[in-house]
Amino acid sequence: MMYAQCLNDAAFKSVQRLGVAGPEEAMSRGRIALIREAVAQIDTAGQVAPDPRSWALTQLLLARIFEIWGFPVDAYGWYRGATIADPDFDEAYAGVQRAVDRMRAPAVGVADSLAR
Repeated sequence: MMYAQCLNDAAFKSVQRLGVAGPEEAMSRGRIALIREAVAQIDTAGQVAPDPRSWALTQLLLARIFEIWGFPVDAYGWYRGATIADPDFDEAYAGVQRAVDRMRAPAVGVADSLAR
């Protein structure tokens, strides 16, 4: 799973906007390929997970990828899978709550976010 995490991290490029560091918005084919490979590696790790917590961890990692890339509905599903696999996995419950909060939040356009 560490390999998958490295692939995911490599897909992010940080840029400065108005003095604040953040991810570069334009995606290249190479970055998409890195994300696909990271997801494939995490899927493989999930298939060979020796116990429910290990499998739940793979679901958590998938959820984080989707959360970071702005897909809260998908992230919610992966986080829920982690909580079902391991009901004591507090970090997964926190992810469920973040995803729900994100889905309930009003949409903010670029002009709105720059005005804040």
